[in-house]
Amino acid sequence: MLGGVLVAPASADEPSPKSAPVLRFLNYNICGSNDEPESVTPCGPDRDGVKSRVDVLKGLVADWDSDLVFLQEVCRSQYDELMKVLKPKGYGAASPS
Repeated sequence: MLGGVLVAPASADEPSPKSAPVLRFLNYNICGSNDEPESVTPCGPDRDGVKSRVDVLKGLVADWDSDLVFLQEVCRSQYDELMKVLKPKGYGAASPS
């Protein structure tokens, strides 16, 4: 008796330039120009500073219907807040170091 698994050869989609789906990328520096008063640090204990930046980004992701989102200067508290909202919508992330 012989046993085995039959596997079809893998093949990639080969879309043409006319049929390829449009991809939307969002690139955002959360700290921006850091033009806030010194009493409000984006990564400090001020929850309003973290919340306002996260709220802006949530709106941008939704407005642009982004496929990929690239972030710079993300504080851990911002990352955690964003992932609470974005993970249920299908976004994944590489954890910041």
